[in-house]
Amino acid sequence: MTVLMTTHFMDEAQRCDRVGIIDAGRLVAVGPPDELKSAISGDCLTLEVDDPAVLVDEIQQKFQVSPRVLDGQLRIEHDNAHQLIPRFVEAFGDRIRSISLSKPTLEEVFIHHTGRRFEEASDG
Repeated sequence: MTVLMTTHFMDEAQRCDRVGIIDAGRLVAVGPPDELKSAISGDCLTLEVDDPAVLVDEIQQKFQVSPRVLDGQLRIEHDNAHQLIPRFVEAFGDRIRSISLSKPTLEEVFIHHTGRRFEEASDG
């Protein structure tokens, strides 16, 4: 039996066997939730900083990673994200208000494919 369900609650989608992520009427990702999450390289780092646009360039030059500015924060997907934390603190500690490390979620999958949070897509 196949049941088609639509939801904007990522925790509900997580319980499904297969998820399709649609953005602006376009299917951007489809597959089992764990498979979609594993397609994101490593873990996700979020840095809360005073001037994210300036720090993006400095992080790219110094560490050869590609942060995204999202909601005034820096977001980085990296295989060894946990190893970057002390390096970032040493290099930019006076400009970092907080750092968080997380495993990829379906929300992270949406961000990865669209460049913005799900709530932002819903507002437009």
